[in-house]
Amino acid sequence: METDAFFVGQALAGDERAFACLVEKYRSDIFALCLAKVKNPQDAEELTQDTFARAYSKLSQLKDGRKFFQ
Repeated sequence: METDAFFVGQALAGDERAFACLVEKYRSDIFALCLAKVKNPQDAEELTQDTFARAYSKLSQLKDGRKFFQ
């Protein structure tokens, strides 16, 4: 099983499927956190998407790929 660091490295190399694997792995956790804060599923879904969009745009700033979800 590949690690988060592997997927981050692959995503930085241009493999969009690698980032999709990270999204799939953490989507439910991020959604649950957002839902706990906003108490509205539609808003939580939007925040979840925004979170991953921001994570993707800042992926190159991540110093340690093992800490993608910390």
